[in-house]
Amino acid sequence: MEGHAASAESRLVVVNEFVFDCALERLSAGAGSTYLIHGEAGTGKTHLLRSTLDAARRRGWTCLYAAAHEYDRDIPYATVRTLVGVLGHSTVSSDPSGVTALLQSMTDSSPVVVVVDDAHLADEDSLVAVTLAARHLAGRPLLVIFASRTRPWMTGERLFATIGPLVSEQARTVLEVRPVEGQALGGLVESVLGAVPDKRLTGYLTGRTRGNALLVRETVNALHTAGALRIEQGIGYLVDDSPPQFPRPAALLHRLFPRDHAVRALGRLVAVFGRVDLDYLPLLAELAERSLGEVRAAFDSLVASGALLATGSGRYEFGHPLIGELLYGEIGPAERRRVHAAIAARIEGTDSELGMPALERARHATEGAARGDMVAVTVALRAADRALRTSPRAAARWYGRALDLLPRADAAAGEILRRQSAAYWKGARPALAIEAGRKALGLLEAGRSRDRTVATIVHCHSAMGDPQSAADLLVAEAGQARDPTPYLAQRAAMAARLGDTDQARVLAATAWSQVRESTPADQVIAYTYLGQVEASVGTFPNALEAVDQLAMLGTDERELPVGTRTGALESAAHHAATAGATGRANALLTKAGEAAGLAGFGNLGGQAVLARALAEFTAGEWTAASETIAREAVHLEYSGMRRTLARLRGVEVQILTGRGDFRRAASVLAATKPPAPCRIDFAIWQAVQASVEVSRSRFEDAMPVLERLRSEAGIRGWNEVGTITHTSLVEGYLASGEVEAARHVADEFCRLAEDIGSPKARMASGIGHARSFGDVDRAREVFLEAEEQGMHFIAAQAHHALGVVGRDVADHLEAAWALFKEMDATLWLKRVEAAGRSRGLVLDRRADKSGAPGPLTDVERQLVTLVRDGLSNREIAEVLHYSSKTVEAYLTRLYKKTGYNSRVELIVAHERADSLTGR
Repeated sequence: MEGHAASAESRLVVVNEFVFDCALERLSAGAGSTYLIHGEAGTGKTHLLRSTLDAARRRGWTCLYAAAHEYDRDIPYATVRTLVGVLGHSTVSSDPSGVTALLQSMTDSSPVVVVVDDAHLADEDSLVAVTLAARHLAGRPLLVIFASRTRPWMTGERLFATIGPLVSEQARTVLEVRPVEGQALGGLVESVLGAVPDKRLTGYLTGRTRGNALLVRETVNALHTAGALRIEQGIGYLVDDSPPQFPRPAALLHRLFPRDHAVRALGRLVAVFGRVDLDYLPLLAELAERSLGEVRAAFDSLVASGALLATGSGRYEFGHPLIGELLYGEIGPAERRRVHAAIAARIEGTDSELGMPALERARHATEGAARGDMVAVTVALRAADRALRTSPRAAARWYGRALDLLPRADAAAGEILRRQSAAYWKGARPALAIEAGRKALGLLEAGRSRDRTVATIVHCHSAMGDPQSAADLLVAEAGQARDPTPYLAQRAAMAARLGDTDQARVLAATAWSQVRESTPADQVIAYTYLGQVEASVGTFPNALEAVDQLAMLGTDERELPVGTRTGALESAAHHAATAGATGRANALLTKAGEAAGLAGFGNLGGQAVLARALAEFTAGEWTAASETIAREAVHLEYSGMRRTLARLRGVEVQILTGRGDFRRAASVLAATKPPAPCRIDFAIWQAVQASVEVSRSRFEDAMPVLERLRSEAGIRGWNEVGTITHTSLVEGYLASGEVEAARHVADEFCRLAEDIGSPKARMASGIGHARSFGDVDRAREVFLEAEEQGMHFIAAQAHHALGVVGRDVADHLEAAWALFKEMDATLWLKRVEAAGRSRGLVLDRRADKSGAPGPLTDVERQLVTLVRDGLSNREIAEVLHYSSKTVEAYLTRLYKKTGYNSRVELIVAHERADSLTGR
C-alpha cells in the first residue's frame, strides 16, 4: 500500500481508489464498513464513486446509488426513495426501520454497496435512515460510501450528527480528494488531449481551474473546441498569446453547449425544476416561449450529450449535480423567482396532469414568492402540516420557509416559531427546538401558545440532561402562566432531579391539589411530570394515579389531538415500566404504538423506547432488550438526548453485568456519566457503578460507596437510589459472609419498599429478605407475583432464592437455571450452579457429565401427568401457578432429559408405564 501511495503522491484519488479496492476485498470476506469522501466540486469524487460501483457490479453484487439534490432537502426521505427505487423497491418503507430491513435482506444473498453522492445536499431523514442502517448492520457485508463537498464537521449539525459518528480520519474512513497539480495535472491533461501539455498550457490550466479535475478536463475540451489548442510532435500548446478566458464554470458549459443557445436555455429551465418528466415538455415549451417541437429536440440533445440522465423513476436529472448548479447559477435571482412563480401558477391544481409531488409544488410556490406573499406563506404552512405526518424535521424546515416569507414584524411569527419548536421536538432535535422556542418566547404574549412553548423547551432541557436550565425558565415564566399547574409539576420534577426533595414535594402537592381543574392538554403535561416526581421521591400509589390519568387522557379522542394522546400514553408506559408494573407498561405501549401510527411520530423524548427496554429486561427478554437498546441508542446519540440515553444505557449495564461482561458494562457507564449537579441522576449512576463492582466481588471499594448512598437516599427520599443500594448491599454482605449486616439492610429495605409501594421495590426487597432470613413464604409471594406479571427475571431470582432457602430445591434451582439460560445470564447461572453444587446437584448439566439423565423431579412428574390429561400450556400454567413461558421452559428441559421430542411421545411412554429416566 505504501508503495502504491508513494507512486501517486500528488494524486490522492489514486490512493483513495486503492482504499476502496481494499474495502471491496474486505466486503467479499463479509466485513462491511462506512466511508466519507470529501473535496471541492469537480475534484473527482463522483468518478471515484462510479469506478467503485463498477468494480462491485463486475463481481455481481447489489449496488444502490443516489445523488442528493438541493431541491430535495425539504422532501422527507427523497434520497432514500431514489436509492430503493434503483431496484424497483417502491413499496418498501423509507423510514429507518424499513431501510434497515431492506438492506439486511439484501445482504443475506450478496454483498451490498450503497453510495450517496453529494450527501451534504441530502434531506436529513435520508441521512438518518442510511446511517442507522449502516450502524445496525455493521457485522454484515454492507459498504456505505458518502460523498460531500465539505468536511462533515463544517456543515452544521445535520451532517455531523448523522455521518460523523460512523467515520474518522484516524481510522482512514474519511478521505479527501484534493485538486491535482504538478505532474498529476500534466498526466490528466495528457489523458484528455492525447499529448503532453507544455509549461505555458499547464500554467494556464493551473491558474484557470485551480487544479479542479473536472474543470481541467472541460477547459481543455473547451479550448480544443474553440481552436485555441494545437498539437505538434506529441506536445499540446496554446495557439495565441491571449487564449480565451473561460470563467471556471463556463468551461464545462461551453463544451456541453458550444453554440446551441436554445439547448442551454432549456438546460437552465430544467435546473429550476431539478428533475423533469417527459410530461413536463409542454410546460417547458410555454416557459421557454418556443414550440413543443423545438423543446423536444433540445431536450433530446441534452440527453444525447449526457447532460441529462434517466433515473430509476423514469424522470430525468443532470448527470453531474454541478451541471445543474452552474446552469441555475447563470439565472439571476429575479429571473429564478419569475420562473418558479410561473411554474407554480401553471401547475396549481393540476396534480393529475403533471404528477408533481405536493412538496415539490410547494417548493416552486415558495421559491417564486417575495417576502410578504401571504399565499406563499399559507402554502409553506400547509407543506409543514403535510410533512409533519412523516417527518417532523422536514416540517420544521417548512415552518422556517414560512418565516422567511412572512412580512417583517408580523404578528404570526411567534406562533409559527412555536410550531417549528414543537416540530423539532417531535423530530428528536431538542437543541433546535430550544433555539426556535426561545425566539418564540420573545414574540408571544401570555397565553396558551406561550405555555406550550415553555413546556416544549422544558421537555428538551430535561431530555438533554439540563434540569437547571429548565428550572430557571419555569421560574422566569411563572408570572405569565395561564394555568400554573403544569409549571408547578415541571418545577417539582426538576427540583427532584437537582436534589431539592423538600421543594419537589411541596410543589408536587400543590400541583396535585389543582390538576383536575386544568384543561386536558395541561393535565397531560402535569401528570407526566408528577409521575416523574413520584417515581423519584414519592410513592407508587401516586405514580399509579398519574399513570391512570395519562392512560385515560391518551384515549380521549374528543378532547385531545392524536399527537398529544401519543405523548400521554408513552409517558404512562414509561412511569409503569420504571415502577416495575411490566404488564401495565406493555399494554400501554401497545396503545401508544397505535396512536403514534396515526400521528405520524412517536417516542417523544425517548420515553417509549426506554419503557420498552425496561419491560423487556424485567420480562427476561434480554436479547430483545439488547436489540432495542442497540437500535434506539443511536437515535438518542444523534439527537443529543443525553439523559434518556443514560437511562437506556443503564438497562444495558444491568444486562451486561448479568451476563458477566463487566468490562463492557464499565465502558458503557463511563460513557454516560451525568453531571454532578443532576443530583439524583448522578447518585443513580454511582450506585449502578458500585453494584457492578459488587457483582465482580470487589467489595472493598464498592460497599462504602453503597453505604454512603444508602444513607443519603434515606435522608433525601431518593427511591431508585435506595432500591439499587439496598439490593446491592444485601448481595454484597451475603456474598462476603456478613449475614447480620445483610439482615439489617434487608429489614430496612422492606420498610423502604413498603413506603414506596412499587412492584419493583417490593419484589426486590422480598428476595433480599428471603435470602437473608430464609423466609420461604416471602420468596414464594415474590415468585407468584412475578409469574402473574410475566416478570421472568424476577421469577428466576425468586426460584433461586427458594432453591437456596426452601423446599423442592432441585425444582426451583432447575427452574432458575432454565430461565437464566434463556437470558444468557452467565453471572446468575454461576450463582445457581454454585447453590446446586452445595446441595449435591449438577442441575441441567448432569446429562453431559454422566451420559444419562437423572430422575424426574416432582414438578416434572406432575407436568407429565398434566400433559397426559390433555391440558394446554396455558391450562398447565394455571394449575401450577406458573406463566406459560415457565411451562414451556420446563417442557423443553423435560424433552431434553427424557429423549422424547413431543407431547405425543411423552403420553405414549406414560401409557406404556415406561421409565421416564431415559430410553
